[in-house]
Amino acid sequence: MDTEENIRLEHRRLDIKDQHLYDAKRLLMQVEEEQECYCMELDRILNELLQCNNHLGLNNIYMRFTYVREYLAETMEDCNKDIRKQMQFLEDARFELKRRLRNL
Repeated sequence: MDTEENIRLEHRRLDIKDQHLYDAKRLLMQVEEEQECYCMELDRILNELLQCNNHLGLNNIYMRFTYVREYLAETMEDCNKDIRKQMQFLEDARFELKRRLRNL
């Protein structure tokens, strides 16, 4: 294979990786939307528990649920941040590879 053919192959590989990154971003957005729905549902349940707590004195259950809700929200947020960092790293590496290919 000559150099031009190698460059074309590398461009094709990068295009495929671009599609994979796009797909990963789309999936992350879907996951974040689902997580938001789950959090809204948890908040709804939490509000119902608060109302029950006011009537029945279920403070212990309410506090436990609040803790679980906060823990889940923090965990999901941390996970999403880590995924975004990894995707940014991949995008930066892909950009650098494209730049180097153009300079060949």
